[in-house]
Amino acid sequence: MLKQDPKRVDHILVATESLQKYLAFMAQVLLHLAQAVRDDGYLCLMLGDVRERETGETINLAEHVWERAASPLGWHRVAVIADHLPIQHKVSRIWKHSRGNATKTDRILIMSKSLNRRRKLPGLGPIRWSSCAAWE
Repeated sequence: MLKQDPKRVDHILVATESLQKYLAFMAQVLLHLAQAVRDDGYLCLMLGDVRERETGETINLAEHVWERAASPLGWHRVAVIADHLPIQHKVSRIWKHSRGNATKTDRILIMSKSLNRRRKLPGLGPIRWSSCAAWE
């Protein structure tokens, strides 16, 4: 991942539990990805909603990443697809200390570098996880 050790990055992000630090990290990621994505290409980010620790409020992480990290860097939002992934299929099920505490919604934030790519993508709809062979 961008010439970084994935375990180290995961530890830093989980250890901070800070939305501000996560958004600063995502701004750096998006800055570097802008160099790798073609002008006519798309960038798709899977971002799960998160729960604010003190209030229990659910935070739409995709919207925060868009508003505070991607948009200021000149990315253009094409679409956001919400998917209500069954808890047993979420990555967070492997986290021992917070297992089962995942939110129910993941979102795919689709962006492009150029304005002419802002058109709506055809055929986007909810993913039918039960039909995915990887889950069976």
